[in-house]
Amino acid sequence: MAGAHGLSLDEVFEGVVSGVRMAERDFPIKVRLIAGPTQMWRERGWHSPMEVVEAAIDYKGKGVVGFGLASESKEGDLYKKANPVEWELGANRIGHGVKVIENQEILRKVIEMKVPLEICLISNVMSGAVSSITEHPFRRLY
Repeated sequence: MAGAHGLSLDEVFEGVVSGVRMAERDFPIKVRLIAGPTQMWRERGWHSPMEVVEAAIDYKGKGVVGFGLASESKEGDLYKKANPVEWELGANRIGHGVKVIENQEILRKVIEMKVPLEICLISNVMSGAVSSITEHPFRRLY
């Protein structure tokens, strides 16, 4: 969001957290946020994963409960900084899990184990997990 719209990380976190607070006030919902780095951040000139985790830490306890690591980020300084023990323990989910629909065996396991799928429509499109909102399988997954 920050890179795509020329915003600072603080502007993004503040805006998202503020929007969540309004939604929780106006609707019977509870929202918790998991921040995460953007792949191809170097190529796009966007904020680094370390900058994102540091901003997420600033918003820990203000709605941000975790930090999602892309598979290539699960080691080194970033992993240490985003240590899952420092966040909410036991939170298991599949980020951008829209592809589970393509494999019936995996889909069956996800259902049996009650593993939640992160299927934020706009994020799924921006990350390239799906080509467009109209092509998104969220109805079938639901």
